Amino acid sequence: MSMLWSLTTPRRLHALRTEAGAAGDFDMVTICDRALAGDADALAECEDVIADALAADFAAAFPAVSQ
Repeated sequence: MSMLWSLTTPRRLHALRTEAGAAGDFDMVTICDRALAGDADALAECEDVIADALAADFAAAFPAVSQ
């Protein structure tokens, strides 16, 4: 990842891991574990999921802006 900043913080990775586990998505739990251990590919995958979740939250909060 060559960005100067990232949407993916350790706190968000842990939150994603917790939510994935609660939902029974153990593949995502494993990916989060790899990301937390420093795997760049897993981190990129988690960043995509987190970005999608943030975009969905924004769209729900501001429907007129999102259209």
